[in-house]
Amino acid sequence: MRSRIALTVMVALCCAAIAPADVRSWSHPVDNVTRTPGGVESGVRINSSGQMMWLGDGTGGSDVFLWNGSGPAVNVSNDAADRVWAHELNDAGNAVWSPWGSPYGMHFVEDAGSASVEITDAWLDTPAMNDQGHVAWAEGDFIYLWDGTNATEIWNSPALFGPEDVAINDADQIAWIERGDHFDPDINGYEIFFWDGYNVTNISDDAFGWDTAPAINNSGHVAWTGDSSYDVWLWNGTTKTKIKEHASDNCDYVQISDSGEVVWYRFNPGNEIEYWDGSAVIILTADLDEGRRPRINDRGQAVWYGKDSAYGDDYEIFYYDGRDTYVVTDNDVDDMLPEIDGDWIAWQSEGDIHRTNSSPEPGTIALLGIGLAGLVGKFRRREK
Repeated sequence: MRSRIALTVMVALCCAAIAPADVRSWSHPVDNVTRTPGGVESGVRINSSGQMMWLGDGTGGSDVFLWNGSGPAVNVSNDAADRVWAHELNDAGNAVWSPWGSPYGMHFVEDAGSASVEITDAWLDTPAMNDQGHVAWAEGDFIYLWDGTNATEIWNSPALFGPEDVAINDADQIAWIERGDHFDPDINGYEIFFWDGYNVTNISDDAFGWDTAPAINNSGHVAWTGDSSYDVWLWNGTTKTKIKEHASDNCDYVQISDSGEVVWYRFNPGNEIEYWDGSAVIILTADLDEGRRPRINDRGQAVWYGKDSAYGDDYEIFYYDGRDTYVVTDNDVDDMLPEIDGDWIAWQSEGDIHRTNSSPEPGTIALLGIGLAGLVGKFRRREK
């Protein structure tokens, strides 16, 4: 009888997991996190603890602000002459950024209460940072890795135009684009390269390479779009697989979760968000007018911004939990450029920034527990 009870409970849970997708309303509180004097925040980042980073009006142009979840935000850059354009926040609360313009360089802070450290004073591509606080970047023909103390050159590019768009995981494995010439027999166009900590491998190796910025997860799997038709590719550490063929489509903004799901933006035809669940491709925006620039967390839950006539003619934030789609915002202003990490979601809206938490509400968990307890009790009474 106990086995029958367990089986029934499992069936109930499975049925809940495969319920048909629908666009549902959002019931979680939304915080307006406007903490910058003068307003005009943009470029929001958030980590799994709900700490945030953004660009806001500071001493001159856009400075970097960190917020630990309460109290005032801290201006950690104070770059009077610079405009910051590339910035990242990790789960430890570390921040890294680089300015657009002179003086060039890249800066790192351990937290909002620490002084910044200059990692390099050279012009560089967008830095990438993992949760260990290690930073990788492209600088001229080189790829560098900073371990919190020292910067090490790990690659000297033979490509005509050098590397760009670096990505790093928590094991310090690194993926990037090598920008070669189409007449180069070794690096034909734009190719995806991967460093496993010891060796560098061309993992895309296309006959006609036009690959876009790679995404890497903590298993060392890499996703990107490439070839002349912008197909979506996944490399599992050994072999590459085409997970979506686009004969005439264009795709970009590829993201990969630690559990292996891949999401991307298809902008021709239509503006759709597509999602690979490990076996099939789902169009998350099939019941919406359009979607743009997705993000994904380590569990495979995704966010994006888009439009739908049911919610007016402005951009709203949407969230997919692996089963259902939710409209997080429903107002008369443009909500755009969402980020997600763990249960936290953040986005910007007409100069302000917002956050919300997607964790199940206590009432929902309690109701599920009551239902399962009642189901078990029913079978026990039958057993008597």
